[in-house]
Amino acid sequence: MFPAVNQMVRIISFNEGNEEKKYKAIVADSTNEHIMLTYPIDEQSGRTSLLLDGWTVYVSYNHSDGAQYEFLSVIVRKQRDNIPMLVLLKPAKDNIRRIQRRDYLRVPAKAKLEFSWQTQDGEKAYSGFTVDISGGGIKFVCNARISFPEENMIECRLYLPEINAQNKKTNQELCIPLKAKIIRHPVPGRNGLQTVAVTYEEIAEFHREKIIRYCFSRQLEIRNKGVL
Repeated sequence: MFPAVNQMVRIISFNEGNEEKKYKAIVADSTNEHIMLTYPIDEQSGRTSLLLDGWTVYVSYNHSDGAQYEFLSVIVRKQRDNIPMLVLLKPAKDNIRRIQRRDYLRVPAKAKLEFSWQTQDGEKAYSGFTVDISGGGIKFVCNARISFPEENMIECRLYLPEINAQNKKTNQELCIPLKAKIIRHPVPGRNGLQTVAVTYEEIAEFHREKIIRYCFSRQLEIRNKGVL
């Protein structure tokens, strides 16, 4: 979840006039308490900038799981080893926020979804069908009598057809494992079903790419039928 060594991060700080300034830096090292960055470069001027000790900064970065994260930190000090570095206070994991992406193509689609979570009495496992799908989340329906866990986290297995290089469905079925978070309170309907909206909290990037490819194929299919 933390940025990796040699990874680029973006920094936002505010000067005394509350003016927002954006910078880029590279993670040079990391310890249990601190994250060390190369001196930040101003994105507008392209020049190295020296931020002051005690300044509060926002740090954002892309993670290997394909998501973007950010956290609030404080500049502890400047440090000179082989290279000059800026030392930031390392945040607790609970203080790192996953930035939700909302620019994915979303398409109507009916696909099988299995979902589960652990309780003191063992695993609760159910199934349902998607209403729509995107690279960032899904909406699905399931039995209205299902009560979801208070923490709103569920393990999912989404079943989609494999899409070939010609953007066509094949006879192969993909089982995509992911961890999802319920973002809206499930809405029960009059047909004995409830509608649930979730975002992907943990998903392999190549699995996300499979979902995105399916969404584009599905969009073309709908357009060819004259629905869109």
